[in-house]
Amino acid sequence: MSSYCYEAVDAGGLKTQGTLDVTDQSEALRRIKDMGLFPTKVAPPMPFRRRQRKAFAVPKILRAYP
Repeated sequence: MSSYCYEAVDAGGLKTQGTLDVTDQSEALRRIKDMGLFPTKVAPPMPFRRRQRKAFAVPKILRAYP
């Protein structure tokens, strides 16, 4: 099974988001519709990426201003 993130709206226009553990995207769509929601976005979750930091960055308070 895989996880799928979704965004959907209900009949009143209220936005909802969540995740589902399903076998594929078509099953995710079916389950969202079974909950009485209208899917606007369904996708596998994005992998976590670490942000790279600059080496030896000088803090702003130590920089000389002209």
